[in-house]
Amino acid sequence: MRLLIFFKTVATYLGLLVLPVNLHMSRNVILPHSFFDLPVLSSFLLFLVILFFTFRCYRRAPLIFFTSTWFFILLLPQAGLFPQNAFLAEHFLYLPSLGFFLLVSYSLLKLFSKKTLVFILIPILAAYGFLTIKRNREWRKPVSFYEKMVRLSPLSFAGHNNLGVLYEQNKLYDKAIKEYKIATIIKEDFLEAYTNMARAHYKKGEQDKAIGLYLDLIKHYPNCDFAYGGLAAIYAENKEYQKAIERYRQAINISGHQAKFYNHLGLIYNEISEFDLAVEEFKKAIAIDNKDPILHNNLGVVYKEKGWLELAVSEYFKALRINPDFAQTHNNLGIVYSKVGQYDQAESYLERAIQIDPDYAEAYYNLGVVYWETGEWDKSRSHWEKVLKLEPGHQLAREWLKRTAN
Repeated sequence: MRLLIFFKTVATYLGLLVLPVNLHMSRNVILPHSFFDLPVLSSFLLFLVILFFTFRCYRRAPLIFFTSTWFFILLLPQAGLFPQNAFLAEHFLYLPSLGFFLLVSYSLLKLFSKKTLVFILIPILAAYGFLTIKRNREWRKPVSFYEKMVRLSPLSFAGHNNLGVLYEQNKLYDKAIKEYKIATIIKEDFLEAYTNMARAHYKKGEQDKAIGLYLDLIKHYPNCDFAYGGLAAIYAENKEYQKAIERYRQAINISGHQAKFYNHLGLIYNEISEFDLAVEEFKKAIAIDNKDPILHNNLGVVYKEKGWLELAVSEYFKALRINPDFAQTHNNLGIVYSKVGQYDQAESYLERAIQIDPDYAEAYYNLGVVYWETGEWDKSRSHWEKVLKLEPGHQLAREWLKRTAN
C-alpha cells in the first residue's frame, strides 16, 4: 500500500513544483485500491521514465544525474514509504526542491541562448512572483487561510478544528461550534475538538450544553484530562470551588502533574483565602515549569495577601526577568511599593504597566491612588475617570470619584 502511495505522492510533488497553485497545509491522499488504479499506474510510468533518464545521464550529464538523485533521495523519506504524521505535505519539498530547481536552471542554460533565455524567464519569474506574493498575503489572514484549507481539503480534521479556534477567538461561536463538530465527525476520537466545542458553548452562554459535553467526554474517555480541567473551570467560574478542586485533582492524577492545573488550584485557594494551600500549589507548578512568569506573578500575589511583601517582590522580579513586558507584574509591584509608601517606585512601575497595555484599567486605578496619596488630586481624578471609560462597572473608581467630588 505504501509503495502505491509513494508513486502518487512523487507525481503530486512534481506537479506542485511545476504549477504551485491551490497550496494549503493539510492535504488528503486518497488511498489506492490496486496498482492498476489509473492515478497509480500513470504515476508509476512517470516515475520509471524519470528513473530511466536519470541513469542514462550518469556519465553523459553528471550534474543532471546529481540533481535528480538529490531530489529523489531527499524526497524518499517524505513520500509515504515510511510512517509519519502525513503522507503528503508541501513543506516536505523544501530540501528536495533544491535539486529540482538546479536541474531546471541547468537545462534552460543548455537549451537556450542568453538572449532567448531572458524572454523565457521574464514571464516565468513574473508568474511565480505573482503566486508567491498571493501566497504570502494568504498567510497574513489566518481565517481565510484556514477557510481555503478546508475548502480544498474538506476531510482535514485539524483544519476544521483550527478554523473553529479562530472563529471562537473572533466570538463567532456558532461558526466555531460547527467547525468543531465537523472535526469530530471526521475523526471521532479527536478529543481536542470535543473540549473546544464545550468551551465554545460555554462562551456562548450555553453552560448546560458545555457541562453535558464535558461529562459525556469523561464517560467515554475517562483519561481526557482537558475534560476534567474544562469542567473544573466552569465550576470555579460559578464559585462552586469544592467541585472545581475535585475536578482539577482528577486532571492532575491523569495528566502527570501539569503546571497549569496546579496554577488553577492555587488561584482557587487564593480566591477563598486559603493562602497557605495556594502557596503550596503555586510552588508545585513552579517546580514543574519555573520559566512561566504567570506562575511567579501568582505566587507573588499570594505572598502579598499574606503580608510577606519582600517575598512578593522577589517573585515579581523573577516574573519580570522572564518577561520584562508583563504588565500585570508591573502593576503588582506598583501596588506593593505604594503599600510601603515608596510612591516614586510605585508610580514608575504603574506607568510602565500602562505603557505596555494602554487599556489596563486596574493600573490606571492604582496610579490614581498613588497620585491621591502624594497630593496630586487632579491627576488622581483624571485617572479614575479613565478607568470608568475603560470599565464602566469599576466600583472602586466610581466610589473614589464620588468621595472626592468636593
